[in-house]
This record gives sequence, C-alpha cells and structure tokens, in this order.
Amino acid sequence: MRKPHEVLAHYPTLPPRERGEGWEEYLRRLEARLAELEAGWGDWLRLPPRPEVYLADPYLAWAWPQARDEVMVLREAIRDLRRALRR
Repeated sequence: MRKPHEVLAHYPTLPPRERGEGWEEYLRRLEARLAELEAGWGDWLRLPPRPEVYLADPYLAWAWPQARDEVMVLREAIRDLRRALRR
C-alpha cells in the first residue's frame, strides 16, 4: 500500500504541505477546500450547466472546468490519503 507522500506524488496539482504540518492537519485543509468548492459550485456539480450557459460567459468558461477538475482530484486524493494514513 502507498504511503502518504507517495499519494501526494500521484496528485501533483494538490497544494503542498506546510512546513511542520502533520498529515491529519493537511487532510483537514484539503477537506475544507473541497467543502468550499462544493458549496460554491454545488448546483453545477450535481447538474452541469448547458454548454450555451457557460460558453456565453468568458469567466465561467474558464472557471467551471477548473473547479470541476479540482473537485474530482480532491475527492480522489482525500480518499487515497485517508487509506494511506489508516495503514
């Protein structure tokens, strides 16, 4: 099974750990970021917008795919990190 630092190497887009930050604290910080994104983009995560809605707005055309990708990576990374910390 992978160790926590190996999980981080597998997800290079995750924010780095702070100096002196423990794994549990880091996991809580990632979970807080995920909760923040899910609260902000919640409706669109459950039911993605029609393409004409977000393509008509340049900010949404840029922000929506980035937020969606970050949410998916955080969900997977948090699951893998929890699994690595349990071992």
